[in-house]
Amino acid sequence: VPDWGVTAAKTPTPAYAADAGAVILYDEYVETVDASGRAVERHRKAIRILKPQARQQYCDVTYDVDNKVNYFRAWTVTADEKLTFQAQDTDFAEVGDTDVPIMLSTHKTRVAHPPALDVGATLVCESEELMAPYQQEQVWEIQRGVPVVYEALEVDVPAGMTPVANWHHYEAVKPVAAGPTQWRWELKDVPALNLRDVPSRPVAAALAAR
Repeated sequence: VPDWGVTAAKTPTPAYAADAGAVILYDEYVETVDASGRAVERHRKAIRILKPQARQQYCDVTYDVDNKVNYFRAWTVTADEKLTFQAQDTDFAEVGDTDVPIMLSTHKTRVAHPPALDVGATLVCESEELMAPYQQEQVWEIQRGVPVVYEALEVDVPAGMTPVANWHHYEAVKPVAAGPTQWRWELKDVPALNLRDVPSRPVAAALAAR
């Protein structure tokens, strides 16, 4: 398990997550954009399982014919932090995109289910992907069905470029200058999106903060 994953697994479960099935301890995206505007995306995430019904949590990376997955790895850190397990080839699966209403979609998701994902364990995953050359924006989904302790988005662009941020269902947060051409947004303690008692609601993505 990489050092950042070990550190994330030591994060205490906050009191506000007591009734949640799982809690995201760490979720970070780093977008590195080259001079042509093409980005390499690194994603790191750590999720703690709090209830048996949340054992279906998984790591995933979505790609298409114009994307390239440079690497994708996943681990489990047991509740007592004494054992770790790394996902092997048989723990990964390719899933087609059933949301696209055409039969010949090339959109796919690679999913990892590492072993020993029991209550109290922490799922750690990391991936790096070369994004499509025409993709000029990133939708940062900051609110999920479970609470988030810490999440960040960092954008590294060439000199002369400046990223533009637009916020939906969340008060705008100013970025921190991580370097001359680096911008970093950090959020802490983002509540889960609970739609259980919302009648006639639209899809979750329409109400979730991003």
